[in-house]
Order: sequence, then structure tokens, then C-alpha cells
Amino acid sequence: MSRTNATPVLLVADIGGTFARFRQVQGKSALTDVLTLPRDSAGSLPCLCTLALRQFRQAVDGVAIAVAAPISAGRACMTNVGWEVDEASLADALKLERVLLINDFAALALSLPDLDENDVMTIPPAPANGPPTGAAPAHSPQVVFGPGTGLGVSVLLHIDGRLQPIPSEGGHISFAPSSAFEQKVLEHAAAQFERVSWERILSGPGLELIDTVSRRDLDGPAEPRNAQQIIAAAQAGACRAAIHSVNCFAGLLGGFGGDLALMFRADGGVVISGGVTARIAGLVSLPAIRQRFSRKGRFSAWLDGLPLSILTNPNAALLGAARAFAERFPEASGTVKEINKQT
Repeated sequence: MSRTNATPVLLVADIGGTFARFRQVQGKSALTDVLTLPRDSAGSLPCLCTLALRQFRQAVDGVAIAVAAPISAGRACMTNVGWEVDEASLADALKLERVLLINDFAALALSLPDLDENDVMTIPPAPANGPPTGAAPAHSPQVVFGPGTGLGVSVLLHIDGRLQPIPSEGGHISFAPSSAFEQKVLEHAAAQFERVSWERILSGPGLELIDTVSRRDLDGPAEPRNAQQIIAAAQAGACRAAIHSVNCFAGLLGGFGGDLALMFRADGGVVISGGVTARIAGLVSLPAIRQRFSRKGRFSAWLDGLPLSILTNPNAALLGAARAFAERFPEASGTVKEINKQT
């Protein structure tokens, strides 16, 4: 399914636990709109890529795929969906020579330098504290994290003039409650899991867990509902428990983001991504997120001066995957900067 051209045509993809996004690009131009498929519309990653290529009806010279899993020696085990994939077998299945797998949050981190004000929703400091304290030092670390099916975390470093994304398992840090209600959430989760990590709470399934406790406290016992139903109920504005749940979730986003900023000394700022975040951003208090982000004792003033934003562009990982491909395969020059700017 390859072709020969002075400027290679590339299939970029972002494979999540629920959905998969695909786009074809060439140089700095997007050749297609983003194709979104249910992740389970095929039984394997090669079959899913083949399905996308058939819909695009154009051969490609290479593939760059962001996956929700750690990458080691070109291999990934997508534990949330039960897929094991590697670059060699994927290249063989697609009959391509150039195939790259990258962690999805490493791809998001690589996209950060090319994002602009149209790609993010800025969360400013409290008015009393004034604007962020000047520009961040050049090449400062930046953190991106976000909840979806799980909780991803990555940091972007500048090393010897090159961008270096560092994916992590930061979502599996032990959850730390900061209120009586959050303690109840912890206890409810601990009754189900041997260990309660942040991912157990800050994720789609975590929102469902928070909501169970909210409904028990505010409305009495009720049938569990999924994250989509909770968000819809909060949007309708008539369900106290749903509104409480999404606001609790938003506060936890801020608190966890502040901890990550401290961990990585992220003078370049923190970006919150993820499908759940995007869906609740218009329902919650952004100042409350900022307050939880900055409320870290002796480091509160420093944190309040950091850039903090919510990623609103759902295609940023495609940009990062293309940048990673260009670095791995220099003959595919350019970072395809425009792929996340076109609809």
C-alpha cells in the first residue's frame, strides 16, 4: 500500500481506548479530513489501519501511530484493549517500510510548541494575583496530562536543541484526597481495588465512581450511570449529584496538575487534555481548577505564575505523531504543522 513521491504521503493516527482518529498528510498539507472510527470496529491495529486506508482510497509511504500504551523497542501492549502491536509486524501487514509507534501522550507533548491560542483554553490566575509573572525561561519543561479511558502524563524537555518527550506512568501515582468528600471517594474505590491510583479517579470510569458517591450522599442509592450520562445530566442542570461530580472531577484535575508541575519544575506550563476534560470544560468553574492547581503551600505563588490551559484541539496528537515520524525518517521532511489547523 505504498507509493513513490518526492514528498511522502503519511497516515497519522491516534488510537485511544474508545475511538481512533486518522488523517492523511503530505508535507505541510492535510490531504483529508480527520476520520474517526470506533476503536473496536476492527480486531487488531493492522486491521484498523487497513480499514482507514480503504476509506481514504489513497496509498501512503509511511504510518505514524500514537497509541495509549508505553513503547519499548518498537513494541506496545495496549492493556486497556488487549492488543499487542509492534512496528515490524505492522509494517509487514501494511506492506510499508516506514512505520512508527509513539505513546499518545508523548505525541501530545511533541505537539505543544506548535499550538496557539486557538488550540487551548487558558485558565488565568485569580485576578487578585495578577497575570503570570513574565515569560517562562526559554526551553522550559512543559507538562501535558489528561483523562480518558485512563490517565496519561508526559513532559516535554529541550535537550541539545532537540525536543524530547518523556512519557510516564504518572497516572498510577497513589491518589491523595484533599477533602472529606474525596476521602469518601477514596474509601469507595479502595473497597473495589487493591490500590487506588489517580487513574482510578481521574478517568471516565473514575467520574462514574465519583458520581456513585455523590448520588449516595445527595440523592440516596441509585443505579450507576456512565460518564456520558453523568455529563449529560450536568449539562441539563437539574441533577445535583451530576453537577457535584463534574465539579469534584474538575477540582481534582487542578490538584493533580499542580503536583505534576512541582514534580517536573514545569516553568513552561501545564496543559490538560483528554476527552473527559473537553466535555466538562464548559460546565465547571475554571477559577476553581486554577485554585486547586495553585494551592500548594509555599509554592502557591510560583504555581500561580505558570501557564495553565485546557487543550481544545482534538487532533493535536496527530501533529505530534507526524513530528516524531519526520525525526525518525528525515527523508520525510517537515513536521506537518498544519494538520491540526485544518478541519
